Amino acid sequence: MTHEWKRVRRISRHSWSQKMASYPDNNLRIVLLGKTGSGKSSTGNTILDREEFTVSSSSLSVTEQCEKQDAEVEGKVISVIDTPGLFDTSMNPEELKSEIEKCIFMSAPGPHVFLLVIRRDVKFTDEEQNTVKWVQKNFGEKVMQYTMVLFTRNDQTDQPIEEYINENEHLKQLVRECKAGYHSFNNKDKNDRTQVTELLEKINRLVERNEGKHYTNDMYEDAQRMLELEEKIVKNLYETYIKPWEENMKEMEENMKQKEENMKEREENMKQKQVGKCSLAGLFDGLKLVGSQFQAFCQSTKLLMVLKTVGPVIVIWIVFKKDVRKVITSHSYLHSLVLGTRPSVTVNQSDLYSLVLSASGLACISNTLLKSMSFFQN
Repeated sequence: MTHEWKRVRRISRHSWSQKMASYPDNNLRIVLLGKTGSGKSSTGNTILDREEFTVSSSSLSVTEQCEKQDAEVEGKVISVIDTPGLFDTSMNPEELKSEIEKCIFMSAPGPHVFLLVIRRDVKFTDEEQNTVKWVQKNFGEKVMQYTMVLFTRNDQTDQPIEEYINENEHLKQLVRECKAGYHSFNNKDKNDRTQVTELLEKINRLVERNEGKHYTNDMYEDAQRMLELEEKIVKNLYETYIKPWEENMKEMEENMKQKEENMKEREENMKQKQVGKCSLAGLFDGLKLVGSQFQAFCQSTKLLMVLKTVGPVIVIWIVFKKDVRKVITSHSYLHSLVLGTRPSVTVNQSDLYSLVLSASGLACISNTLLKSMSFFQN
């Protein structure tokens, strides 16, 4: 609640009652509410039959402060309080609330009717619904007992007003909740005073149904106390239940994300291992093929015994650059392949690559020699 409104609340009930008694109650006090661009200021001018409120030609709000104007209309003093547009982007929510709440003590001892101004040349949207919710939230449920829907831009459509209302269930519900019903205005036709007369008659009937009572400061204070209580309850519920649940959910999401990353990493490692196995299997099969080709080459020549022993040793000796341990191990490995048996020794992967390349080269030489020998034999 704003500082200014708190200052008003500090006035004792006795002095406040005396102050309210000083206001004449033989007039009608009207508060205009609605979102920016709905036609509140134009409606105020139409009711008062003179240009008292500044009207914007654009969708931007001109009314930034509550403004009150009085005029005698049909033998009765009419007080109209114009308010800033709800959800006005030029003001933050707290500033807007602080300004609009001034309409209560500007219409002291309280407004007879709140006119909820809505354009009827556009669809009833979520923003209009939020406007209604804002009014009910900040002025309390009792505000609907003193509220009337006023449709503007009546000149912009030929559609009957009843048909427009029945098109939208939310709008129908709003009209039902407003005890004063609805009315429509054509603010372009200033000469049509019958629309104003009909509006005032509806407001007078509302006052009679309410037994001359009006919306009061006490009602507003009750609404504010209820709003503060609701905010405390919501905050307590959030801190006690919702916040811990959100933190647990966040932790669970992070854990799930970590598990997914770990699983992806394991899958990637498995793929790499599988590729490694496939590569080793391919190398082993390739070496077996090379060995069989080399064996065929040896068997087709008279140097079989020499090549079986010396050929691989020469190749391996060149490949591993006189590394005696690798030469012995690799010779045993390749010798087993030549004989068609499973090697009894192991060779690491990098040595296998070097060995298969060298063996492949030897196989190419073998094939060339075989072809040459076949040519000479023919």
